[in-house]
Amino acid sequence: MPNPNDSPQYTVAQIKDHIKNLSSMSALKPEDYCEEGGLAHSLVQAKGFGKDDLKVTQLRKVFGELQKIHRKVEREAKEDKFNRSQILSLLPVLAYARGRKLIPPDFYELMRMSLDAQKLQTNEDFLRFYDFFRAVIAYHKYQNV
Repeated sequence: MPNPNDSPQYTVAQIKDHIKNLSSMSALKPEDYCEEGGLAHSLVQAKGFGKDDLKVTQLRKVFGELQKIHRKVEREAKEDKFNRSQILSLLPVLAYARGRKLIPPDFYELMRMSLDAQKLQTNEDFLRFYDFFRAVIAYHKYQNV
């Protein structure tokens, strides 16, 4: 059972800076976000990312869209270039959720940075983003049991 008194290792600003400074999402190392206390865990521990601020329904909605894209990318794994049009439909979904205050502003901004055309150029970039997002969902569930 998670200890709610544990303070995050990284602030939201540090996490956003880390993502912003990546040349691409594939440059994000699994050891940076998968481990307890890493980027994904710190994100959901931060103020404003609890179950009342970042609804699991919204995470699942975004994740559902990402799963569809993930299946396509896996089928096209031999192609190196990522088909950006696949992800574009997710941007209005995020904007709508932000406009209705269903997701926190920092989460929206982090997603926009991660889905930027410079960050997602190859299928490998998308797959790394997908893994990062899965880690966020997993730690969100872990923190909010």
